[in-house]
Amino acid sequence: MWSNSFQEIPLIVYTDESRSVLVDPTTYVEAEYRIYTKDTCTEVFSASLGSGIAIDGIQLVLTTTETDITFFGEYDHVFRYALSAGQLAPPAFEGVLTVFEVCGMT
Repeated sequence: MWSNSFQEIPLIVYTDESRSVLVDPTTYVEAEYRIYTKDTCTEVFSASLGSGIAIDGIQLVLTTTETDITFFGEYDHVFRYALSAGQLAPPAFEGVLTVFEVCGMT
């Protein structure tokens, strides 16, 4: 991921470990993506279905603008979704995220 940049990042969930069958994103009633600091678990960015996350064909797409990700370095991130209201599944993915610095242009 890049700081200070417009980005569209696909968030794809598979139904099996062989990664051969996609979960149909139109069945999601909730989806959330969060970035946290590694040491304190302080949330520094979040997006949800309809607010930063959109359905695009057979996948969800996370969109960030130049002002959403203004930090850089090592962070943790997690993506979760729900097929029923209020019942978030275990993380579809989570782990270390490196955000690379992009200097602002004038």
